[in-house]
Amino acid sequence: MLGRWGAVTVLTGSMRPVIQPGDLVIETPEPVTAVRVGQILVFHPPDDHGIRVAHRVISVTRDVHGTTIRTKGDANNVADPWHAHLNGTTAWHVVTVVPKLGYLTMFSHTRLGHLVLVLVLVGTGTAVALAAVVDRPGVKARRGSTSRPRRRSTAHPAHTMRSGRIFSGPRRPGTTQEPKHGATLA
Repeated sequence: MLGRWGAVTVLTGSMRPVIQPGDLVIETPEPVTAVRVGQILVFHPPDDHGIRVAHRVISVTRDVHGTTIRTKGDANNVADPWHAHLNGTTAWHVVTVVPKLGYLTMFSHTRLGHLVLVLVLVGTGTAVALAAVVDRPGVKARRGSTSRPRRRSTAHPAHTMRSGRIFSGPRRPGTTQEPKHGATLA
């Protein structure tokens, strides 16, 4: 859970075609009193608290004991065998689905995924460090650097650079037009 948002990787095809195995569902909390038929909720089924299920609500019952829901996976022929009681004041409902991103999160939790992540971070850090150290053409050498000094311009000091072209002399007062190379102004 990420505070006001959560992410759950879908492992089965019980919600096909809306949610596929390997998709990542993004969930957000809402008051239990706002739960309605047709929503896809993410919850712990009554018989197994180790997993979370994302299924569509097919009925809602409210009484003095709280809110109870019946759910069904869109691809399943029958409703789930349980009546899920929603404890507390918050239920988590699906707001969007990110296709196939769940595979990446599942991979990142494996040993190989950890190794790849470490290698990517070390490689990126090394590349950034090398880019900061390597002398690049056109960059002024740092004090104490052993790199060769920069070449000085051989252009005549009276010439100035304007708009990427070299011109002689000052601009004409009151105009935006550049003087032509070698032109004299009165």
